Parts: sequence; C-alpha cells; structure tokens
Amino acid sequence: MTLDYKAIDVDNHYYEPLDALTRHLPREFKRRGVQMVQDGKRTWAVMGERVNHFIPNPTFDPIIEPGCLDLLFRGEIPEGVDPASLMKVDRLADHPEYQNRDARVKVLDTQNLETVFMLPTFACGVEEALKGDIEATMASTHAFNLWLDEDWGFDRPDHRIISAPIISLADPEKAVEEVDFVLSRDAKIVCVRPAPVPGSVMLSLSVPVKLMPSLLPSSASATLRNPILPDAVGLSSLTFSPSVTSGSSFSLR
Repeated sequence: MTLDYKAIDVDNHYYEPLDALTRHLPREFKRRGVQMVQDGKRTWAVMGERVNHFIPNPTFDPIIEPGCLDLLFRGEIPEGVDPASLMKVDRLADHPEYQNRDARVKVLDTQNLETVFMLPTFACGVEEALKGDIEATMASTHAFNLWLDEDWGFDRPDHRIISAPIISLADPEKAVEEVDFVLSRDAKIVCVRPAPVPGSVMLSLSVPVKLMPSLLPSSASATLRNPILPDAVGLSSLTFSPSVTSGSSFSLR
C-alpha cells in the first residue's frame, strides 16, 4: 500500500548530552540538582547528592543499537541462535543523529517521515530522583526545558521535530509558570510523569473516581476526570486553575 502522505512518528527519543540538566541550572542548585561526576573512566549521574542508576551509563556511549533485539521481543529467535548474539551496540561518534537535530532531520528524510514527536530518555527519571526537594525539581525541569529548546526546539519553523518539554506538577504554581513559558516558545506537547505527584499538594475531587490510597501522597488528593496522566499530552488537554484553599489544582479535559 502506498500512502499519498508521509508518516508521523509519535515516539522518537534523543540521548541527552551530559550537560542537558546542568547547562542552565542556577548555581544555587548545583549540588541539589543533577550532577555528572567523573570517576576514572566511569561517569555517574548524581541527583540530590545521591548516585542514581536510572540510566546506568548516562554518557550513552556506547548504546544498544535500536531494533537489534526485535526478534527477541517478538519471540521469533531462530532455533540454535544465542539471544546474546543479537545484542549490538553503537558509538555516539558514528550516530550524530542521536544527539543532533540537523543530523536527525536527515534521518527522517531517509525514513520518509514528515514529523516526529521527540521525548526524553535520561530526563524521565529526574522528577522521581528529586521528589524530596521540590525546589530542585522545578529548577531542574526548567533548566532541562531551556536546554531542549536550545538544542532541539519545541517546534521550529520546519515542523519536523515536535519536542516535549517536561512539566512537573510538584509545585502547581510553578507548573503554571512553566506551561506559560513553554507556550511562549511554541511548545505543542508536554511530557507529564504518570505517577503520584510529590510534595504536599492539596487538591479536590471534581467528579467521583476511585483511586487506591496507596497511589496518592497521604496529604494529597487529585482533581481528575481521568486518574491516569499520560507521558505526553497536548497542551490543550491540560488545564490549571487556582484554588483559594490549596494553592492550585489541575484537571484533564
């Protein structure tokens, strides 16, 4: 079947460079946020002054070749083939498209893709790692979004790559500010962690929904029409409203 239009891929990822969360991080959060610490030949990700293993090798060099384990995941490994033999690795120097927008656009051309939605890799683990320090969480996600817009763009004039800035709901007022900020930079989608919101956020239930108490912080309840937040949502579907008694609340529409 031949299509008269190009496909849109909604699940592309980049591999963040080591300074993605530090390049624009204010000096006062240097130790409280994300640090990349060199230990001999090994680089460790330190978040909130603790070594974090969400991504064992934050340099992404080398990195597993995309698609090399396809047969394993499909359960179609030929008889007599050692599954370990399917593993292949790439060096970043051989694949600039993993970290460079212009190089990635050239790859999109070879793949006959019109547009891709670009999502984080390493940065997906930052909010969980910093959940005990809300100020550092908000500062780090903003620093990340500055890097993302600088290196990839949220939505540049060619519309080839639509990148998703991270919005943390840990501080609702700061979250509203961040949404305004990324909108001002032409963001079309955002990335929201599908997990309990850290911090002491007092919210209310606008409609009856059943949520397991263990899924919410003890001091929080949620204003949700849908109790599950996706990884990436359109900005038009996520709205915030001020609450006199509890700071802020949010709802999905």
